[in-house]
Amino acid sequence: MFGRRKPIRVEQRSGRNVALGNAGERAAERFLKKNGYRVLGRNVALARGEIDLVAQEKATGVRVVVEVKAGRAHAVYRPAMRAGPAKRRKLASLTRTLARLNGWAGEPVRIDVVEVVWPAGGAEDRRGVPKAEPALRHLVGSVFRA
Repeated sequence: MFGRRKPIRVEQRSGRNVALGNAGERAAERFLKKNGYRVLGRNVALARGEIDLVAQEKATGVRVVVEVKAGRAHAVYRPAMRAGPAKRRKLASLTRTLARLNGWAGEPVRIDVVEVVWPAGGAEDRRGVPKAEPALRHLVGSVFRA
């Protein structure tokens, strides 16, 4: 009577991937703080999704929505390549919502990607996160500037 419903796609994430992602967000937060940013929020939940980090560039006052992509060096693709067109559109929508809710309309806001790459192999902690320091790359304005 109501037609066929499409199955709901549920992303399966193992505990190791969740731990790696959380460690990546913490590494990105430290990296941004060391490089002249003030972190305003972490894991900001909105009705249609979540923003990894919200920061403000101290020198210019520009607010920055940050998507963190973490992975290992042996992966086929660099972690930042996983921020494809659909993810970029979603980030743009979330950023507009965040700006509206916080009264930032008309103020500069941009979306950056911070890529966190751990070296392949080596010792890991009990959660599967490498103990070695990751390499970080900050892709400024890699999604869009508003």
